Amino acid sequence: MEDFFYEDRFCYDISCLMDVLDIDEENLSELPDNWEVKIELSNVEPIFKLDVDSLFEMIMNANEHRLGEDFDEEEKIKNALKESIDFDKLRTLLPKFCYPSGRYETITKLDL
Repeated sequence: MEDFFYEDRFCYDISCLMDVLDIDEENLSELPDNWEVKIELSNVEPIFKLDVDSLFEMIMNANEHRLGEDFDEEEKIKNALKESIDFDKLRTLLPKFCYPSGRYETITKLDL
């Protein structure tokens, strides 16, 4: 098993979890046979999620003072972003990190 979270700590494997929990080969036998911890699996994702709507919102917030009073530019701006930016390519080029997935597993003493 690779790349998961124990509480809010990132672990790249079970030996990392053992370090976090201060478990080593000497004290492993002292754990009760039914010992277990819940971990959250991770997903590798771009550093931030970016699509037309989120980029539009950022641009509008940063340039609110430049908008017309009727705010009828919204569709034109969104269309310009859609036509000029390859969001799929952008997402593939962004740095990626492990983030919590919302999926959980249990690690037992036997897994250690």
